[in-house]
Amino acid sequence: MKRILTIAILSFLLVATVGAQKTYVLAVGVSNYGPGNEDANLKSATKDTKELARLFKERKATVSVLTSRYACRDSITKRLSVITSLAKPGDNIIFTFAGHGGPGGIYLYGLEKLTYDDLNAMLANAATDNIFFFIDACRSGSAAESISAYDIKEGSKPVYCISCRAEESAMENLWIGNGYFSKALLKGLRGLADANRDKDITLIELFKYVHSDVTKRAEGMGKQQHPQLIGPTKKHSRVIVRW
Repeated sequence: MKRILTIAILSFLLVATVGAQKTYVLAVGVSNYGPGNEDANLKSATKDTKELARLFKERKATVSVLTSRYACRDSITKRLSVITSLAKPGDNIIFTFAGHGGPGGIYLYGLEKLTYDDLNAMLANAATDNIFFFIDACRSGSAAESISAYDIKEGSKPVYCISCRAEESAMENLWIGNGYFSKALLKGLRGLADANRDKDITLIELFKYVHSDVTKRAEGMGKQQHPQLIGPTKKHSRVIVRW
């Protein structure tokens, strides 16, 4: 009887694991923009990206990383295509970026521009509509124009949690060792954003923590930086990580 009970429990756990929600992450960052673009190089973007990737791996996500010269349109397209083929309804797809940005998009290695419309289109065929972009880049608030004009599958839209308003810069600081936004994300995902202490960090919990942390840090330096959350409110309760 004891053996039968053990087998039954193991069978249940196997089924639960197979059917469990999964999270797929593509983490992209550019500190080195290549020959001729030395003036554009950043100090913390690659470090930000690797630390976020490591954190998501610790939370049992399936993670892929592209930094500096590997952070190009072709590689991003291929990695997101694989993620799209793997993600099932109910899964999370998360794209993170740290690097330069401008009106309407982000800048990859060699200052190649990837627009927010491009990113949306790369995930348009995903079976899940739980798609989240975390963008640490200047002018990232301009993503609002792209998401307002683009629907992903049956009227659902991706969510952008971004580092600043459309007219603002996203700052990094050698003293803290990260970009302001990335640092706040890291702290929040490690548990500080868990307002109700239930071990689940929802999107809205994470955003509220990040917004407070970044705005206070920027104001302390005499600067202005205001993270933005753009996307449907029905996604606010979505769990991003369990810590």
